[in-house]
This record gives sequence, structure tokens and C-alpha cells, in this order.
Amino acid sequence: MHHVVILGGSYGGIAALRRVQINRDVRVTLVDHHPYHYLQTEGYELISGDTYFDKTIVNLSTLCANYENVTFRHSSVEHIDPETKSVHLSDGIEMYDTLIIALGSVTKRFQCDARVYNYSSGAKSLLGALKLNRFFQDELYKRLESARYAKENFNIIVRGAGLSAAEMRQRTSYVY
Repeated sequence: MHHVVILGGSYGGIAALRRVQINRDVRVTLVDHHPYHYLQTEGYELISGDTYFDKTIVNLSTLCANYENVTFRHSSVEHIDPETKSVHLSDGIEMYDTLIIALGSVTKRFQCDARVYNYSSGAKSLLGALKLNRFFQDELYKRLESARYAKENFNIIVRGAGLSAAEMRQRTSYVY
């Protein structure tokens, strides 16, 4: 049986899984270092407090269990050997006939003043979204409890014109 290994449980990895699993002569293994897929599009609601944590993730084991010919492997990629068609993982080796690499993306953080860089954050990861949510909650609490903070401006600067910036502008304009 033809074995397809997909590295990454991101949007691209899941899209590939859904497409490939249709062929019953194919066995699919999805590998990701997280046991979940973070729904970045829902993360903005998490940041602004409009949704719950569990509404922003998909359990990859549960997702894969919905398909007869798909398994999930919670592991990290250490090395890919195209000569032997093997992926060396943190917990062993996975052999493949076809390899799909869909490891996601990283936010480009341009060089800037350290004061700006240290106070900036991205929302592409679940941890980043949770940190932003916590920061906003802490700031609001400080303003409720302190006359000094209540008089200070609380400015949120959203940089960029992509999906993340547009969503954050919309959500922060009426929540904070």
C-alpha cells in the first residue's frame, strides 16, 4: 500500500490529508509537534474574549480517527532522508512513498526599535493569541483597580494590512 507522510497539521497539511485520504489504496500518516491544529481565524475572537479556548483548536488525533486510512503521530521532525525515503522523528522513523511538507508559516518581524519590538506580538500561534488575551485582560483589570491607570491612554497599534491586522482592528475597536 502506498504510504503518504504529511509533515504539519496546519491548514495546508489538513487540506492535503483530506485530498489524499480519498484514495483507499493509500495509507496516510500526519505528523505534527502539536496535538492540535490552531484555528488562526478563530484566534482573533480568543484574543478579544469573544470565544472560548476550545473553539480555537482541532484535536489532530480525533480528526485523523475520522478516516479509515489515516493515523496521527504526535512527534517532531529531526531529519528527512530522501535517499532512504525516511523521516527521522523525535520518537522514531517513518518511511514514506510520498512526502508532503506543510509545516506552516512564521510571522516576519522586521528589525525595529527595541522598545517597539519588545512590546509587539503575533497571533499566528495559540500561545501568541493566549498571551495577547492575557495582556489585554491584565491591562483592563489595572484600569479598573487604579485611578492612576484609568487616566492613562490604552493604545493598541495594529500593524499590517493582512487578515490578522484587519481582524484585530475590527475586534479591538469595540472591545478595548
